[in-house]
Amino acid sequence: MNAWQDESSAINYYYDGDFPAEKYCRYPENFDEITVYQGLKFDVSRYIEIAREIGGPVLELCCGTGRVAIQLAGAGIDTVGVDLSAVLLRQFKEKLEEQSTELQQHIELHEQDITQMSIGARRFPMAIIAFNSLRRTTGL
Repeated sequence: MNAWQDESSAINYYYDGDFPAEKYCRYPENFDEITVYQGLKFDVSRYIEIAREIGGPVLELCCGTGRVAIQLAGAGIDTVGVDLSAVLLRQFKEKLEEQSTELQQHIELHEQDITQMSIGARRFPMAIIAFNSLRRTTGL
């Protein structure tokens, strides 16, 4: 079992749930001037802006707990999220249950390794991997 599938692994709770974000984070007080300086205040709004220009659907790789995908879907953009971690996707689904049925209809989730992904023969005009999603996890 790898760290992403281990229920007790801290990575499944810090990875996205504690990520500094204006919406949908466990500790909103961590969203401070440093986060703004790093450019994270506007990452989701920029993804939405680009998706509206290009059209959907959007493929979000390493979607985590839905920090980006839920807001894309809330903007009416069809979004397909892929993540290796069942734990993170469960957190995502819990957040999704709190959203409107209309928003939920814009999201499709897949538990897969993005390096071996198989979600059918579809084309995505836009694919994203949000901030800090790819990092070394050796030793976890």
